[in-house]
Amino acid sequence: MGSSGGILAIIEITPDHFLIGLIIDYDIAGLIKIRIPVESFFSFVDSSDWHFYLGTRQDPVSVSVLDIIKATGYLMIKGNGLPALPAKHLPEITGFAIGAGAAASFTWGDTDIGLYLRIAGSFDAVIGFDPFILAGEFELSGELRLFIISIDASAELDILVVGHTGSFSTHIHGEACGHVDFFFFSIEGCVSITIGPDNAKPDLFNLVQKLSIKSRSPALLVGTGVDKPIDTSLGEGLQQDGQPGGDAFNHLPIVPIDSILVLGMALPPIADGLKFAGADVTGTTGQAPGTFVQRGSENYSYTLTSVTLERSDGGVALLGSNAPATWWTPGNSSDANVNAQLALLTWEPDPATKAIEKTSSARSRSARNGAPSARTRRRRRGYYGHF
Repeated sequence: MGSSGGILAIIEITPDHFLIGLIIDYDIAGLIKIRIPVESFFSFVDSSDWHFYLGTRQDPVSVSVLDIIKATGYLMIKGNGLPALPAKHLPEITGFAIGAGAAASFTWGDTDIGLYLRIAGSFDAVIGFDPFILAGEFELSGELRLFIISIDASAELDILVVGHTGSFSTHIHGEACGHVDFFFFSIEGCVSITIGPDNAKPDLFNLVQKLSIKSRSPALLVGTGVDKPIDTSLGEGLQQDGQPGGDAFNHLPIVPIDSILVLGMALPPIADGLKFAGADVTGTTGQAPGTFVQRGSENYSYTLTSVTLERSDGGVALLGSNAPATWWTPGNSSDANVNAQLALLTWEPDPATKAIEKTSSARSRSARNGAPSARTRRRRRGYYGHF
């Protein structure tokens, strides 16, 4: 009885991404056979473009014992979604997603002469969080073959959970079938059960997720900027109608006067012709009028018509006019981006102008998004914080 095995590894590092892959094989002839593919990928261009795979739907981890027990499985964790799996009634997931599945079968007897028992089971599931979706399918089947008589049964259960504000919608559908085959006739029948509606829709979410206050980079020369944060968030604003008071006011971040205000959007809105303080917003979200952004199994479209900066006391928020504003997207503005940020009081076409070394892709993205060649200085007054 011979055995063999090995590990095949590959590491790829480019200006755009980092990739590491492994394939582990181990085989003892006639006893056990194992194959484990592993892959990890991180993009330097798009922070949401990353994944870790322990097997995949197309190439799962596989184990075979004595050629009687066979099993497969996979775990997929991905930063920018998983495609739909129609064969298993699984919807497409966008954003951070987890997919998992396993299957096993056991055969006892001799299939060549028609005397055997076969049992199999499997499950496939996905989880998404933007919006929350949990979907899965479970299957179980068995067959007893006694030469001229065949008795088999199968069951399938589909589960779909959709998140809403403070609640969940659940749909469960199950079906069990039996089949008896004897000589020239057969008998079969099925029973099913359904719980909950099958058309549950997630709630509409808020377009603006948060207001971040970002540092304006002091790193103008190599070796500078060591005493201050570089291209990073200094804190977040409070979402409320009036000026904060009491304890809430004391917890507002203290930031420099030249900080950048960044509105984080849940998805790229349609914003053609958008102005801020009388000036056109530079860059683009990539969303044309009439287009939609997919989130899970749903399509969404938001239109942003105006953005204003106001003081709670009614005073002037900005001195002068034509304050700059620009769009930041994870990828090129011509790509299908999963989200977008509106940066106020800056012309910079990229959120990390100094902290991250510029690759050819990053420079290309900045050029596509557009940046003016000349800049002007201006003053502004703070709001809802200490400057």
